[in-house]
Amino acid sequence: MSVFQRWGFSARGWLGGRRGEFWLLAQLVLLVVFTGLPAWPSAGPLLARVLGIAVIVAGVVLAWIAIRSMGRSLTPLPHPPDESQLVTTGVYAHVRHPIYGSVILMTLGTSLALWSLTHLAGTLLLLLFFDAKARREEAWLRQRFPDYAGYAARVAKLLPGIY
Repeated sequence: MSVFQRWGFSARGWLGGRRGEFWLLAQLVLLVVFTGLPAWPSAGPLLARVLGIAVIVAGVVLAWIAIRSMGRSLTPLPHPPDESQLVTTGVYAHVRHPIYGSVILMTLGTSLALWSLTHLAGTLLLLLFFDAKARREEAWLRQRFPDYAGYAARVAKLLPGIY
């Protein structure tokens, strides 16, 4: 079985979007658009660049830890794989969607490093997108895992201690 099959990808899935394939496609489009945004205004203070790079690195580290914590339950699709287990330990004890949160941190860091209002607007758009994607994912998680509702009541959604 290939990793794509384990993740739940299928030709039929792409046609119907039954595992959230369209959410993944929209996410990829938004990230490509974000990388192509012009920096405006640019040439911010050195402190903003340094802080922005630090926030980007924090986002990368958070993503790496979250990906490692998920193990074989990891999938780029919002629908949980059939063999997946609910992970509530490690970084997942502090935030329910740390990978989405890490992308927000990385885009926020980019906005700071570039001192760019256009990138900040893109970050806000991605925050709204990931919030909506997480809502859809959580509906599937509640169906699949009876303990998810209690977990969701205790743990922040995207950014630990913030939201």
